[in-house]
Amino acid sequence: MDGTSMATPHLAGIAAILVQSYPDATVRQIEQALESTCKALNPPERKERYGYGLEVPVKALTELKKIMSA
Repeated sequence: MDGTSMATPHLAGIAAILVQSYPDATVRQIEQALESTCKALNPPERKERYGYGLEVPVKALTELKKIMSA
């Protein structure tokens, strides 16, 4: 199985880790960290199927740290 129905619980878990690590982060900051750190999946023309790509939790946490310290 694949698709957004399978991705949603995983992404929610990653978002929960980010919120727990930075409780003062806004929803937009969390979104920005998640969106900007995804690993692109091929083929690029299938974006409607893959969205931003494969989330990399450690990168998202590092990115949120940068966002929060800016």
